[in-house]
Amino acid sequence: ECHSAQLAAAPELDEYATERFLLHGLPAHAVHAVCSEGLRAGDQQRLFGNGIYLAENASKADEYTSRNAKDEFAIVLVRCAL
Repeated sequence: ECHSAQLAAAPELDEYATERFLLHGLPAHAVHAVCSEGLRAGDQQRLFGNGIYLAENASKADEYTSRNAKDEFAIVLVRCAL
């Protein structure tokens, strides 16, 4: 399980490395795998090619979510270097 304490303990963003916090929408059932294994670029053909898609806005990340059996959706906060 991902914890907000991990975010609080993280060092500050490195502006020199152009680090940012961005959002990634995913099926709710995939959250535990992402938290333990990280994000991976799949081999499916995407609109802009293979890769990991991140968004600044939750409304955009939400377009890539799907509900689980508890009617929950998932968006994860990702620390990334651009």
